[in-house]
Amino acid sequence: MWGSSHQPYRRDLIRFIPPKASQEDLLALWPPTWGYNFLHLPYSSKQRCSVGYAFINFVSNEAARLFYSRWEGHVLPLKGHSRPLSVQAAQVQGVLQILYLETQGISQVKNHRHLPVLFAGVERISFKAVLKVAGVSRTRQ
Repeated sequence: MWGSSHQPYRRDLIRFIPPKASQEDLLALWPPTWGYNFLHLPYSSKQRCSVGYAFINFVSNEAARLFYSRWEGHVLPLKGHSRPLSVQAAQVQGVLQILYLETQGISQVKNHRHLPVLFAGVERISFKAVLKVAGVSRTRQ
């Protein structure tokens, strides 16, 4: 991903996260001091667990490179997890595009713990507040 012939990306897809992992587990392992402003571990209400991948949006290419170097191919130190992580560039890049996509299914999210997490520096920002400022409703129109 970070070879000389590749452009660095700021938004990564992290695959092979255990289904029992929560967004709070990931926040404990990956505090915002890693240099990101968005973290989302999608949750399946039908299966009642996470879907096995997460999205993270880095604020710099260097932060993304450091994260990749540390976590690509490594196993999360969570009970019952033994599969190495795969860190790769996500198809959609940029926090505005991410927020737009996230709002498309937001009305289906029943528990605030499953909403994406946003940061300004290391300060956590309410996803609902960001949507309100942006003029986005949680209900479908």
